Amino acid sequence: MSTLIEVPNQPDTITNPPESLPGLLEWSVLGLIAVFLIKGLWKEFCESEKAERELINKLIDNHLKNKD
Repeated sequence: MSTLIEVPNQPDTITNPPESLPGLLEWSVLGLIAVFLIKGLWKEFCESEKAERELINKLIDNHLKNKD
């Protein structure tokens, strides 16, 4: 016994952005939020990478000074 399930045909909102004004406004706001979050995370990542490099350089310098 097999049952056929019909799936409704809905447009994919990820690849097909909405054409109405409220939908476009929502996409714009979500896009701005995403850009803001990505820029903040990238800045935090760069700062942590810089701090890590400085710490490693200090450890290497201290090790080389103590070795002499």
